[in-house]
Amino acid sequence: MMQRIIYVAVLLLIIQVGLTVALNRGDSRLDVKTPDTAFIEFTPNEITSIEITDSENQQLILDKKDNSWLISSTFSAPAEGALIKNLLDKLANAQQGFAVATSSGAAGRFKTAKEGFENHILLRKGDQPVADIYLGTSAGMRRSHVRRAGEKEVYTIGVSSFELDTD
Repeated sequence: MMQRIIYVAVLLLIIQVGLTVALNRGDSRLDVKTPDTAFIEFTPNEITSIEITDSENQQLILDKKDNSWLISSTFSAPAEGALIKNLLDKLANAQQGFAVATSSGAAGRFKTAKEGFENHILLRKGDQPVADIYLGTSAGMRRSHVRRAGEKEVYTIGVSSFELDTD
């Protein structure tokens, strides 16, 4: 009888060790970064094109030509360079903080999904994309939920959707 209990106990121990190894061996798929890490890393002066698409698929395309910004989507009308510089500086200095959500359904809840977003922002340097982000619901005063394209983690940054309006 005692020998039978020992065999069961050893078997349970082996199962427990096996489960521990299996669960700790898996990849968490979360890139560990400190909260003061930049949300997107780029140099504002190198950006040559900004493409903003809103939830109704209205698009605003800004192109940099000879150190001045033009609204390409409206017959190359001049744009206010100081506002664009301020926006690019805000995006470059935005710190990601801790993830607000990491589940697969979080992007939809915070309106940062590819199929349902408040604003989609694409920054380019020449023809190369530098940043591809989805701006979602408000996270407080002058803050928004945001997600990098291709990732599922949702963060908050100090940029409001008002600053990225297509109108």
